[in-house]
Amino acid sequence: MHKTPTRIPQPGASKTPKKSSQITSDLNSTAKVEGKISFFSELASQRHARILRLSGSNINSFQGLKNFPNVRIINLQNNPVDFTLMSVLVAFRSLSIQTVSGVPVEHDDHVNSFNYSGLVTHALRQGMDPSLVDEDPSLAFTNALDFLHQYPDLYIINDQKITVKVKGDLYTWYILDEEFQWRPIEGELNTIVNPMNFPLRCEIKNASFGKGESQQVLKSMSVLIPEHDKCYHMFCELSGNAAEGDIISVKAPLSSTIEWKHLEDDSLIRSGTLVLPLTPDDVGHNIVCEVTPGPELPSTRLISSEVKPGEFRFKSLRLQGQLVENDEIEFDISTKGTRATFKGIRILRSARHGDWENIAFIQRAEDGALKYKLTVQDIGCVIRAVCITEGGGPPLMLTSSERVQPSAPRFTSGNIFGSMLVGMPIFAIANYEGGVQGNCRYEWSIGGSKSRPVIVPSDADTGKKISCIMTPIRSDGSIGQPIEVTNNKPITNNAKPMVERFLAFHKRTRTGKLQMSFVEKRPSEQLFVIHEKETIIVSTACDWAVVDSKGIHTIGQSKVFTAETEYIKGIVVLFTDTFFAIAGVIEAATPTANDVSIVCDKASAFLSASYLYSGGIEGRSIIQWNRNEGRGEVVAAFGKSFHIGLVDRGCTFRAIVTPVSLDGKRGVPTPSEPFLIDDSCITTDEKPVLTILPPDVVLYDTEINVVFQEDPMPDPEHIAYAVTSLPLTNRHKVIWQINNRTVKEGNSFTPSVNDIGKVIKICVIDRIRKETISSVDLPPVDSEDPSVENVRLTIEKVQNDEKKWVNRVTVFADFHGGIEGKSIIIWKGIKPGETEETECARNNRKWIEINETWDNAKIGVEYIPMNTTSDNPGHSVRSEFYTVPPLNTKPPKEVGIKSHRIVPNKEYTQLTCEVETIGKCSVLYDWGYIFENERQYTDETTKVHKIVQDDFEFPLFCGLRVLDDKNRPIAEEFCDLLDTASPLFDPKVFKATIMPAEKPTDVKQDKNQEKELLFTHGQELKVVLNDYQGPPITSKSVRWERKFGDSWKKIIESETYTTTMNDFNCDIRAVINIVVKHRVLDKPRSCEYTTPEVRVSGKNKIIRRMAKALKRTKRAVFEARMPLGEKVTILFENGNLILKNGANILLRSPFPTVALEIYDSQPSTLALRARHGYNTELTFSEKKMSGGTKFSAAQTRELFYRALNRFQKGR
Repeated sequence: MHKTPTRIPQPGASKTPKKSSQITSDLNSTAKVEGKISFFSELASQRHARILRLSGSNINSFQGLKNFPNVRIINLQNNPVDFTLMSVLVAFRSLSIQTVSGVPVEHDDHVNSFNYSGLVTHALRQGMDPSLVDEDPSLAFTNALDFLHQYPDLYIINDQKITVKVKGDLYTWYILDEEFQWRPIEGELNTIVNPMNFPLRCEIKNASFGKGESQQVLKSMSVLIPEHDKCYHMFCELSGNAAEGDIISVKAPLSSTIEWKHLEDDSLIRSGTLVLPLTPDDVGHNIVCEVTPGPELPSTRLISSEVKPGEFRFKSLRLQGQLVENDEIEFDISTKGTRATFKGIRILRSARHGDWENIAFIQRAEDGALKYKLTVQDIGCVIRAVCITEGGGPPLMLTSSERVQPSAPRFTSGNIFGSMLVGMPIFAIANYEGGVQGNCRYEWSIGGSKSRPVIVPSDADTGKKISCIMTPIRSDGSIGQPIEVTNNKPITNNAKPMVERFLAFHKRTRTGKLQMSFVEKRPSEQLFVIHEKETIIVSTACDWAVVDSKGIHTIGQSKVFTAETEYIKGIVVLFTDTFFAIAGVIEAATPTANDVSIVCDKASAFLSASYLYSGGIEGRSIIQWNRNEGRGEVVAAFGKSFHIGLVDRGCTFRAIVTPVSLDGKRGVPTPSEPFLIDDSCITTDEKPVLTILPPDVVLYDTEINVVFQEDPMPDPEHIAYAVTSLPLTNRHKVIWQINNRTVKEGNSFTPSVNDIGKVIKICVIDRIRKETISSVDLPPVDSEDPSVENVRLTIEKVQNDEKKWVNRVTVFADFHGGIEGKSIIIWKGIKPGETEETECARNNRKWIEINETWDNAKIGVEYIPMNTTSDNPGHSVRSEFYTVPPLNTKPPKEVGIKSHRIVPNKEYTQLTCEVETIGKCSVLYDWGYIFENERQYTDETTKVHKIVQDDFEFPLFCGLRVLDDKNRPIAEEFCDLLDTASPLFDPKVFKATIMPAEKPTDVKQDKNQEKELLFTHGQELKVVLNDYQGPPITSKSVRWERKFGDSWKKIIESETYTTTMNDFNCDIRAVINIVVKHRVLDKPRSCEYTTPEVRVSGKNKIIRRMAKALKRTKRAVFEARMPLGEKVTILFENGNLILKNGANILLRSPFPTVALEIYDSQPSTLALRARHGYNTELTFSEKKMSGGTKFSAAQTRELFYRALNRFQKGR
């Protein structure tokens, strides 16, 4: 059952306090903050505290500090760092502070704190030593720049134009906001115009310094620009549209002094207000807003853009919300700044056919209001308002965002009609509002059926006063508030009582009429339903009447009664001299469309559907237009009308009407007869004629396309086009004929070699009329003149038929112009020592064979192309001259050793002497040691030497003797090991890199360019040894470190490491320790290598996307173990984090009260803290999501961290 929509707001409490609220809900928890903490970030959830008692804590800087707007008293004594009064005032930037570490704060102290730039506050909150805030503001500013790693003199200021002098690829600008965080602002160049009330920052990508060889490039650097006077200014900002009739506002503390002025003459407009309405006097001026937070404090000067003249305004807030029947829509119109004259508003609604229906034209009332009241006819429709003006351009239009909904069903003007006599009918009548009326309920005080709005009192009711409780019910079942109507006239006896008879349905006649008969007993408690347009026939002539909300309507005396549409929901009563009867209630019939026909307006060439509707109030009936080109009907459009054109001539159209009532009931679709579009339906001065313009030349093997003259012709060099004057549709058929024989059907055709010299004919045929509309003969099919290009030769040494070696020269070329015939090849050469060309041969072959007489000569060809369709040769093309290699080549004389070296094998058990030789030869090997500068040989004579203990005491060498192909010695060399074998066993790592344990799926690398990897939190990393030299590794350990300032802190020792949010925007590295053991070594040897640092700056898309998906479902479930191994289930639901052990709930805490701490030393464990001092550790294991994604234990911990963060932020 559909309930009536309501617009009454439901009471409820906001779950999050307003940002502007300074009053907390729990004063006990936020008024004071006490305890030992290490960082100010631990106080993020208590930023409305008024007292901060932090003495004896472990705080050594202001790092992580946020704004505390209500703080009054701060105690920071006995901390590792001495927090001076000025450093506290500069770091907190709150005028509410009264006492710092027991020292009262004077007004002069606040004034002096404003002499320190906002960059000093930013540096303090980033972790700068508080002792660097010197009594001299300029010295403190210098210390802040040093802490923030800034280079001096990198920008130029000219008036309010700031120019950065560093060259780069991309510039991004930021401003320091009220939380002392960098907020991005507009600007992409190295210059920006800014009043410099607040510090600016320019982020430069690929910044370059210097020129030539001394040029340095930094991937990223920042340039900080302080305030124009290097003093702190309270952060304020303007908002609003600077235009006449609008307002602009300033975001500033309420206690500030605010003045609005004109920039040009500094004249005061208004003061003491946060908003300024803009009037015609402000047009063309720049508005200045000066905000002064207190006496003797620097003011913030904000300047708006130039105020524009007012624009034509036409709006209605009511149209943007929910629209309900009987609502009044108000319109706001302003023509300021224009010459437009307002005439009125035309109201349209989406018609039943999908078009727009004009329903009203409203003008200003006496009170100046512009209103339109929604009616029952508007239910289910979209409302559109068009503002009609004169002299102001095109009309402005507003359209409702939702359809009109019915109002809650209700009865008004209730009354009881009747003679109040015993035995006479009494009727309960009321006006119904709220959509389409359904079967309402009627509860009479004297009994009777609850479904009948009529009752007949008996003798027992004499003297009673009748009342009726009427409950309105809409057709969709929605129930409204009941009303009670009473007739104060009591029921009296009837002097001439009438007898009540009842009508019973007998049968339906052939013409569809209902034949009824009179009976003595009531056939049913329910009233008989008489549908609209139905006719009742009785045996006796009676006086007929209809009772509805408008009263009693007398119909007349007759044996028949026809139910009309205007009497729907009325009760039909008939009377005679002796009796009366209640015939029934009139209801709407099933929606029906009759007499559907198509009407053609020849002046506008529009087809419209005409039909008669019955079935209550018509709703959004559907009209479908079908078009038939001779291939069957296809749907062409929907709507009340359809525009036809020249392409529709000869086609038939059919309109199919599906009637729909206002309450959504749909009838049977009713089609019209086919309507033929002939020449009389389209008005035109001259009927266009389809003509075809043939191409100038038709070549074989070249495609011919038939296209419309306005269509694109993308490749005119390789495609011939036959151009038509009118576009071709599915109704047209294109055929290609040769010698009156159809060879192809379609819009394209490619002639073959067999078609050369023949004439092709193009015919366009009307598929419906079966006649030729247009035809054209193309020029005879021809071929291009023969031509060649890219003539080239190859020379290959082969044996001829006589088994003699010869050089075979072959010619290749790219031929164009038909099929190649007997092209003429003229072979020409230049022998060594000659300068003139000599013709070697002239033939039609593509190759010749030459003997040794042409060794070292140059040879080329002249190519004269010929095709098979013409006797005329094409233009000749000559190739380059190629040098003929000699047939008898001598072997190289040089024989010997090119290079040699001694290398260990993979297991470091033997050494191999690798030798590279020149020419055909062999090598003999003799191994030995150098003892007392003399070479002494061993018995080893192979290229492989087994490593022994002597290799670590004496230098090793290998003697090499070279023998020619006849085993004659021709050379002798020595391959020396520069030292003993001991250095070979020292492990060395030349290169190692940090890589993802799994290859990223979203990183694409070009073949010639290696892209930098993006490391993300929650990513499993490993160390890859890219270049290692030494014996096989016995053991390897990896220590992962994170950079803190200038030092490195150990994270964990593990082969792999899964990054956490602790690593986000931080540098990490791996320290590798390698140990090797070998049987020939006395003790193990080791080496240590530190990888290049990498930055974890990317966001883990999979974890973040999965966390976002969990937040979207508003529920999440995790499994973990507590410190003693108990299994717990963690639920995120209804704004709470719930910790369950089986059926026991261990913890239920709202999301904002939960804090997490990630342990570096334990990859899958984190600490959880909640309200009331709850503290525990959770250890996660692998987690497999429903979608198939599998997370490791460390990644599951990261997903839990990110998901909780999402739920806490509410997004």
